[in-house]
Amino acid sequence: MAGPPRLLVVASTFRILDNYIDSLRLLTTQGWDVRTLLLANNRDPDAQRLDAVDLPVAGSTLLDGRRPNLLDVRKLRLATTRAVRDFQPEALFCTSASRWPQGTAAATARKAMPDIKIIAGQHGFVQPWDRYLAERWWDKCLLFGELHRRYFPPSVQEDLIVAGLPKIERLLGVATGDDGYIVFAAQDQPPPEAIRAALKELEKEQGVPVRIRPHPQYPHVYDELSSDFAILPAGGPYAALLARARLIVTTASTVALEAMAMRKPVLILPSEDSEIYAESGCVADSLSTGAIQEALRRTSLAAGFLSAALQGEGHDNVAICARRISDEVRREPKE
Repeated sequence: MAGPPRLLVVASTFRILDNYIDSLRLLTTQGWDVRTLLLANNRDPDAQRLDAVDLPVAGSTLLDGRRPNLLDVRKLRLATTRAVRDFQPEALFCTSASRWPQGTAAATARKAMPDIKIIAGQHGFVQPWDRYLAERWWDKCLLFGELHRRYFPPSVQEDLIVAGLPKIERLLGVATGDDGYIVFAAQDQPPPEAIRAALKELEKEQGVPVRIRPHPQYPHVYDELSSDFAILPAGGPYAALLARARLIVTTASTVALEAMAMRKPVLILPSEDSEIYAESGCVADSLSTGAIQEALRRTSLAAGFLSAALQGEGHDNVAICARRISDEVRREPKE
């Protein structure tokens, strides 16, 4: 089909699309026709920011939850089918490898266009790769760095593409400093009562207050700690918040990777997912004072960890990711 290459991008929240949006913008400057299919989850405060995305919208619908229901599935299939038939993309780029809603959209797109190429993208540093592989619906999957290949068997390796994390480049240029506070970039664990004492001890040891920034997917998990610590809004930009913090604390959030790229001190509290950061030296063995202090002494190891975790330690990731997507879409299918 004549004309510029056409790429349809599927996103359900702004933070997931934001991982790749700089590379998608670069493709548009290179003559690509890049449009979005927005499947916004109205229970996620971050999804509201999808309205501000500056890429043309091929289709959209509002979903009512994080788990599929019959009405949401029907709405998604209708929006996807219309977008694919009207736009006729050569490839579908899903900004997450999860089955809902991206995998459902991909299956719908393939039904409408059997020859469409389907690429998924890693959306967080910690991913349930076993489940995503068991549910696999993508042809190729973009990874942040070589480290993530270890979670896939040999039979899948040729379908993995190390493309980096484009949004990291924005953080590399942010001016950093110390405005006298600690950021706890929260997820859904540990439980509030389990972490209260550790955060209090950090305040005492560092001599500055802790500010809790909830994850948009779990905005109220730490509400009961509001009498002890400032609770920040769950949605919205946070690069400046990290840049001016004395210390960033988290469990297994991608925020830790972003903070490392900014050369900020990072402390990772133990959780069921924190083992992926073990080689960084920043993971505390427990929530005890001694374990936390020992982990804080090892934060200098984090810089070396970046080379495996992130393509080029974040440098040139916008151009690299755009090139990886372009190469894959243009690649001739195997006979």
